[in-house]
Amino acid sequence: GELVEPQAPILRQAQDERVQDERRTGSGPLVIGVDVARFGPDRSVVLVRRGNVVEDIRTHYQIDTADLAGRVANAYHDLHPDRINVDEVGMGVSVVDHLRAQGIPVRGINGALEPMRDRACANLRAEGFWTLSRRFKTHNIRIPHDAELMAELADLRYRFNSRGKVLMESKESMRGRGVPSPDKADALMLAFLDDDPFSGDQRWMRDLFI
Repeated sequence: GELVEPQAPILRQAQDERVQDERRTGSGPLVIGVDVARFGPDRSVVLVRRGNVVEDIRTHYQIDTADLAGRVANAYHDLHPDRINVDEVGMGVSVVDHLRAQGIPVRGINGALEPMRDRACANLRAEGFWTLSRRFKTHNIRIPHDAELMAELADLRYRFNSRGKVLMESKESMRGRGVPSPDKADALMLAFLDDDPFSGDQRWMRDLFI
């Protein structure tokens, strides 16, 4: 299907109170989301959130999977997170393996798999971003004033597949139209993937992107 450019709350956050100019400390579970670079100019991103507040975004350029796993391991020992979600597609599986070999509890996330809860989404990645957008709309998230992250969120596109399910634009497709890989946005989605305050209420899907 044709890509849709939604006029969504997620696109307006630069002027929104959900963007914080100063670092804040949240309350609740501490979760680390890790997006692993695949090749070329892509970056690996380690994002830390506590409750609904993003507390830290760490960007790493041109490091191998063992080095990235070491940095995630350091974050684990320093922060004692409740969960670590790592994109295990492609190079990410090596990061997951390195961490597990050290006895660090980590969840490998494959965004192409079935959604956890919402059957209106084609896969787990679509569900993650769909729910993330709802968080922006309901003031249930706070992110730092990070220009790159906000630009990546604004560049997100989606379409409906042949079964009418939501499917996010792939990174390859984004590169094809000259848009950088949304590495920070993916790390944000991964960090919030386990928490769905809208579970069991499908009505919110109807007005998500209006």
